[in-house]
Amino acid sequence: MQWTLVSPHSAMPTSLSVVLTVPVRELRRDVGKAFRSHAEINTQLDVDMPRMSTTIGGAATPTGAEARAAARSLCGGDRAPVLLAMATQAGMGVPYEMLCALMRPHHVAETADATQMSVRAERGEGDRIGVRTEKTLRVFRVEDGSDRTLHHVDVSMLVEDLYGEGEATVLFDIT
Repeated sequence: MQWTLVSPHSAMPTSLSVVLTVPVRELRRDVGKAFRSHAEINTQLDVDMPRMSTTIGGAATPTGAEARAAARSLCGGDRAPVLLAMATQAGMGVPYEMLCALMRPHHVAETADATQMSVRAERGEGDRIGVRTEKTLRVFRVEDGSDRTLHHVDVSMLVEDLYGEGEATVLFDIT
């Protein structure tokens, strides 16, 4: 699988791109802390899938049931919960925290259309499972009791091997 980090705003003269890496093990640990059981993952999937664009193993998965079936088909029943947890909003937890650290003292939040997140999972070489997650966030500050948007940030996270020990790449394209 070959993915390229490209943001729709990267050609704009006022944009700034920041690329960071994070150990895949840390991503798995962070997402694992978000859920106490497989039942909680399934509940979150049922909530998130209709509001997201998700493709697992080449199949669109607009419902939690379809996501679960596609994940089991792609990586097997034992490994599916990790992939499914990454496919929820919890999968963007580490990139969100990284962006908060980059933008201090300002605040980070979802855009007005908070439902737009894209997740794509595919089989790579051997038994590698790659995941690409994209979401737009906004950076704001509070002025006179209301918030003022300073930047929009397109966040793209690429995980080449979800079950491996490598690094995930996170692109922040700030406009």
